[in-house]
Amino acid sequence: MSTDNPLQISIKDLNELHSAYMPFISNGGVFTPTNQNVKMGELLNVRLKLFDEISELSFLGKIIWKNPVKTENQKPCGIGIQFMKEDNGVTKASIEKHFTNNLLTNKPTFTI
Repeated sequence: MSTDNPLQISIKDLNELHSAYMPFISNGGVFTPTNQNVKMGELLNVRLKLFDEISELSFLGKIIWKNPVKTENQKPCGIGIQFMKEDNGVTKASIEKHFTNNLLTNKPTFTI
């Protein structure tokens, strides 16, 4: 992956968004299942389509998390992408508006 070809992420519903969102990361982040070989710290352009939004969110992100092909706790293989501070919180706010009071739950996610 590179910043030339955007990574397309499509979140189909609120449950998937909860599983993918990474609020514990500085500036927020999102996890996406993938088998592609990427490097920690790699920057990439991302287009994120949320289930109820008309348009996509576009942002530059940094890979800060990797789940290997097989994990002991049955988490999917994939990467976590941190929203950059240059995003000015736009992507994070667009995601968090869907949770209102339900952001901090004990439901498992793709990462923790």
